Amino acid sequence: MIDFVYLTISKIFSFLKLFHLFIQKKKFEIIYKNNTCHLSNNVKFFSPKNITIGNNIFFGENVILNASKGGNIKIGDNTNLAAETKILSWINDYDKNNKGTRSISKDVVIGKNCRIGYNVVILPGVKIGDNVTIAPMSLILIDIPSNSTVMGNPAKIIN
Repeated sequence: MIDFVYLTISKIFSFLKLFHLFIQKKKFEIIYKNNTCHLSNNVKFFSPKNITIGNNIFFGENVILNASKGGNIKIGDNTNLAAETKILSWINDYDKNNKGTRSISKDVVIGKNCRIGYNVVILPGVKIGDNVTIAPMSLILIDIPSNSTVMGNPAKIIN
């Protein structure tokens, strides 16, 4: 009996997870008028009006695109964002007493055919060219030219 209850609850949770993903995908298609992208679980877009998405984009689990306090985010076609990637178009500016006094917002542009690894953080003002590969767990503070490979915290161009 306990196995039956466990199996039933498991199936219900699996169904709810798939239903949530279906709703998230439909919402994405309505907002961006784009049905060529793949969304994994728990992808979050803050201020979608400031975010431009190309075609055939892969979003891994728990990806965050945050343009809520200004700045724009633009992602080119055929780009993959692995799980836990975070792209920010704004950061808080702190004074000498460590109090947030204002937000600094700058545009983030990611080119076409880019591969962004697991747990990468891209900060405001960064421009990434086409055909760029970013290694997992990198912190992107600088502009990256096309056809480059970068890695590290802070990221450095290695190829």
